[in-house]
Amino acid sequence: MRKTILTVLLTLLGIGIVAGVRWFVWARSASASYSCDSCIRWLDSAVQQWALDTGKKDDSLVDPIAVLKYLPGGKMPKCPYGGSYVLGKTVSDAPHCTLPEHSPDYQHVQVADEMGKPLGGVWVTVENHQEMTDSTTGVALAITNYKMSAKAIVVSKEGYETKRIELPVSWPLKVALTRRTNNSTEAK
Repeated sequence: MRKTILTVLLTLLGIGIVAGVRWFVWARSASASYSCDSCIRWLDSAVQQWALDTGKKDDSLVDPIAVLKYLPGGKMPKCPYGGSYVLGKTVSDAPHCTLPEHSPDYQHVQVADEMGKPLGGVWVTVENHQEMTDSTTGVALAITNYKMSAKAIVVSKEGYETKRIELPVSWPLKVALTRRTNNSTEAK
């Protein structure tokens, strides 16, 4: 009886340790991403303040050296995972991290027709995981099961040509689908 109780307790302890380690790894990763987002917002604020103080317009080129004085210590912050920050070319361009997974558009797929109108009801597939795009915006949000081993994204909609895009890509991925021509309809 004591041996059975001890076995059950050790099993539960092992499960708890595994769950704790998985949670810790997730929390650390999420924390670094949020920290990176904060730095990007901080950089954007510095650029906007510099533009306001110097009378620059949205299409004005950013002077990275001048923007440094608006940052604590006069230095660019560092990404917690080793990426580096890049200021936008113009005042209206947002700064970004060089690590693609820290982009707010990471794993977003925008789908439009050949005229540029957003398409809804489009299937976006990555390694057997599907996301349906929103019916009005044409955006598939957060492909949750994206895997580094994935080779391609397939975008399809009934009545349109299917597109296969090799990975890696820059995010957000913008895909234009063209209508499928139906030879039997044209012949009538």
